[in-house]
Amino acid sequence: MKKIIYILSITALLAGCVSFSGYWDKSVKLVRERKFSEAYSAMESEIAKKPRDATIRFRYSLILHAGGRFTEAAAQSDTSLIFGMKEPDAFKEAEKFGVSFGDIYAEAGLQYLEESLYIEAAECFVKAASFSIEMPYFYNLAGFSMLKADDETQAALYFSKALEIDSLYEEARLNYSLSLFRAGDYSLLFSFLKKYRTLKPSEYYMLGTSMLMSLDSFSVIENKDEIQSYLDMALEDTSSIVKASALYNNAMLGVMSGDRDRALKCFSEASVLDSTSFSLYYNYGVLLMESGMYSQAKNIFTIAIAIDPYFADAYTNRAICGEKLGERDNAKLDYIRGMELRKEQ
Repeated sequence: MKKIIYILSITALLAGCVSFSGYWDKSVKLVRERKFSEAYSAMESEIAKKPRDATIRFRYSLILHAGGRFTEAAAQSDTSLIFGMKEPDAFKEAEKFGVSFGDIYAEAGLQYLEESLYIEAAECFVKAASFSIEMPYFYNLAGFSMLKADDETQAALYFSKALEIDSLYEEARLNYSLSLFRAGDYSLLFSFLKKYRTLKPSEYYMLGTSMLMSLDSFSVIENKDEIQSYLDMALEDTSSIVKASALYNNAMLGVMSGDRDRALKCFSEASVLDSTSFSLYYNYGVLLMESGMYSQAKNIFTIAIAIDPYFADAYTNRAICGEKLGERDNAKLDYIRGMELRKEQ
């Protein structure tokens, strides 16, 4: 995720181009001298005198923003709008101070993200977008925040908004796909990604996987070559997790279509990249066992059990392999453990 950095511009202040009177002129001077604590105090004194004055509240937000207190600046901006500050006036005030109105909320959003306050971050980014002619990257950041909050549905809405503004925004496209993928909305994801001629490797992975998940068994076999091509293109991704997942799905495609040799090859390559996936090792072990490769299957089931020691079938299958290899005592223990786990479940 690219981090957007906003640099507060106080060029106008330093050049002496901002001129007000009274408390504001004093506050601007203090900011120019980087005396933020004194500037805050000056503004707070004015607020104490006129607590519902919208202009004072908004000017206080500008002082807070200048001092890096971004979330407080956004809260004061909200208050000023509630108290009657007109948006055009706020734009002018902010412009004179060397910032944009949208920057106040964008910076607050970034600060909330750093503090893991994802819903608050999303709200700020949406406000930043509305005050910045609906900039797509703010909606993308709002969607990213909601993904971090595990709200894939709301994330997808924000990402789709970013794509409405800029249909060529690749990062928003990738994030929208990811939100649909995490939500398990494979049919919609499949329809969405099929519209594009070229995709990133991780998107090819999601496209191939969405076809696997959304089509029935007959259709999967019928479209095997297309699905396989997408999963193969996913192997160009730099992430070992994406590569391992693509290889695993390719192996499962081989199992479904009866291409046992390809399935074994893909399982083997995936196991080198991912040592933490129980389903990978369990299904790899099943295929090895069904292929009569009992010694290798037994070793793979042992790894699967180390990852998840509470899955009964892994013990039962290792027992079958042990029995085939003449290791009756160990096989008996595995059979017993498998039965115990089934009773517990």
